[in-house]
Amino acid sequence: MCAVHAFMSYSRRDNEFVLRLVNILEENGHDAWLDTSDIRGSEEWRRSIVGAIRAADIVVLVVSPRSMASTNVEREITVAAEEKRRILPVVLERAELTGSIRYE
Repeated sequence: MCAVHAFMSYSRRDNEFVLRLVNILEENGHDAWLDTSDIRGSEEWRRSIVGAIRAADIVVLVVSPRSMASTNVEREITVAAEEKRRILPVVLERAELTGSIRYE
């Protein structure tokens, strides 16, 4: 099995679920990039996000009503599509895909 480097796109209000998902990925030999633990205080936030998406093998989109309402999630998915990254939706709660997320 090849290790996968995953970028986690999610709403911070779904943090508890996302942390469990990251733990499962890491326990199985994968690397998960998470904004709350992988952006250093002195780094520019937007540049770090774009760099992490570019470096990722896959973007994990945690779908919930909260993430579908997030402008930041929508921006991350747009960048992922522009960078031709695979987007893997993980449905936490049913939610209508919005805007460019639906398009992708």
